[in-house]
Amino acid sequence: MRRWQSLAAAVTASLFLAAAASAVFLVETTTLRQSSLPKPLDERARAVVRATGAAAIPARLRAADGALLEGTVFIPMDQPVGAVILFHGLGDDRTGMLWPAELFLQAGFVTLTPDLRAHGASGGDRLTFGFLEARDAAAWAEWMTRRFHPQRIFAMGHSLGAAVALQALQFTDRFDAVIAEAPFSDFPQIAGEHIEEMAGIPKAGWLGRPIAELAFLWTRLRFQFDLSLASPLNAVKNSQSPVLLIHGARDETIPVEHSRRLRDANPAKVQLWEVPDGHNNDLPRVAGPAYKATLTEWFRSFLPRDPS
Repeated sequence: MRRWQSLAAAVTASLFLAAAASAVFLVETTTLRQSSLPKPLDERARAVVRATGAAAIPARLRAADGALLEGTVFIPMDQPVGAVILFHGLGDDRTGMLWPAELFLQAGFVTLTPDLRAHGASGGDRLTFGFLEARDAAAWAEWMTRRFHPQRIFAMGHSLGAAVALQALQFTDRFDAVIAEAPFSDFPQIAGEHIEEMAGIPKAGWLGRPIAELAFLWTRLRFQFDLSLASPLNAVKNSQSPVLLIHGARDETIPVEHSRRLRDANPAKVQLWEVPDGHNNDLPRVAGPAYKATLTEWFRSFLPRDPS
């Protein structure tokens, strides 16, 4: 009997170590540099300029760790009413946020579209799912303040960019409101869920999360960043900035439960719009005209009222 117990324990330990090794490989590969953008302003950005009459200028920022971050800032024709910073998703670059950039330009906002670190033209060898990017986002808010002195600064992000915008609330009070589209609530949780998905078991996080945490220990020792601290949930709990979460009810990449946890962590400041039949990348199409109207109207609701 003891022999079988010892064998079972050995097999269990071997499977756990194998899963942990796979998790280390997964984390190593997913933190590697993602997209590249050789031209600072491509044809899609020029189309936004033509459609809105805006001016487009390069934006550059040196991050605290020395990485050079790149972006494009669009300045509307008329007197700006405020400023918006748009953060793209994983594996994308600033051009992925050009459609909301055009929308906000038409509404009168100075609009910045940066490349996240390790994406596009920005420097940085590895992405950190918000551990460093949140600090970068806070630095961009300071950059916008120095350059344009807007009365209000807002942030919007998609997926990873949404998680970055939320985590930035720990490092700056510049963001007067945030729109977060399909964010994860906590990186250890979403990493654990994806490990479970790879193993072919239901995504709940309870089994995959400890394996992910072990892989994070490896990245902390090797690269000196702690992925276990990448947590929009912790940022939102004590934030006083209003947050609008938008999440597809059928999102399989980042399940809507992540946004529900974020809302429940601070219901006084966080609202959630669940889009029926919405997935991760189709929310504007599925939600229809109400989607774009909601984005601009929600930010406008936090602008100073005209005394006249």
